[in-house]
Amino acid sequence: MADISIWKKRFTARQFYEDEIPSKDQIDFICDPLNYVPYQVCEGQKTPDIFWILIGPDKKEFKIWLVNNFFYSIEEKDIKSYFVALIDAPYVLLCLNLEKRLRKTKKLLPTNKETAIRNVGVATGVIISQAISIGLDVGQFGCVQNDINIIKELRKQIKVNFKEEWNFLNSNDSID
Repeated sequence: MADISIWKKRFTARQFYEDEIPSKDQIDFICDPLNYVPYQVCEGQKTPDIFWILIGPDKKEFKIWLVNNFFYSIEEKDIKSYFVALIDAPYVLLCLNLEKRLRKTKKLLPTNKETAIRNVGVATGVIISQAISIGLDVGQFGCVQNDINIIKELRKQIKVNFKEEWNFLNSNDSID
């Protein structure tokens, strides 16, 4: 059994190294439990309001687009602080909050932002626990993007870069 020392030594990574890329087995160890997290769902839904996409080392251009358009925070007086460390991160787990969900009948399902935020928090805890239990450090970054044009562009980017995931989303009444 692991002891508390792994938690005491952990830190939030702000820099990543190209020669220290986790193996596929390590990534699977981190990601597989996401299928078993006890997510909450709103009434009328059969799947949660969130969806995870694994962005690997081969998707650097997509990571750059995300940093330029999504992964930043607004500081004082409209000064943006960009999370550029994500560009060099070998893997990024991107959680999408699927606020607009459609049934096959094209009727909107009720959603609850608080439920989605809780689900993200619980799942992020699982990711961190799995990563540090095998000696990896992680960086967690949160951002909120409300610009509808950027969100539409994100959908296009996901459709191009993650065809399998996009098809899965659309086959499960998740987004239009």
